[in-house]
Amino acid sequence: SLSSDIIMATLLIDVTDRVGLMREFRNATNFIEEAKNRYPQNALIQNMAAGVEASMQDIQGYTLSQRRSVGNAYRTRINEAIHLLGNDTEAQEFKAALLHLATKVAEAAGHGLFGSGEKVSRDEADFLLALEQALDVA
Repeated sequence: SLSSDIIMATLLIDVTDRVGLMREFRNATNFIEEAKNRYPQNALIQNMAAGVEASMQDIQGYTLSQRRSVGNAYRTRINEAIHLLGNDTEAQEFKAALLHLATKVAEAAGHGLFGSGEKVSRDEADFLLALEQALDVA
């Protein structure tokens, strides 16, 4: 799903320890539940899932080049899926929720011990800006 791809793409941007990854993933699942409660009539949001294709162990084990390669594959899938979204109210709410989801994941943990340190890195900020532009949400 698009929400799962966004979670994965955001998780892969920075190298963080297992605790940091878990914090990022927990923020994603919490946000999705909040969004579903907030928009009970929005089918796109109701279908959001917080799936992660790889295990946390796998993600932690990726080399930097593997992270970039896999992350780029997710970005490609995200950009392709975004183009299929409409521009009605439901789609606009969904797009805003997707951007907020990525932001919640990026803000969850830095790359210090147990996710400490600067929360949103330059690479994450660049990804969030590119996502915002692709989604065309303010």
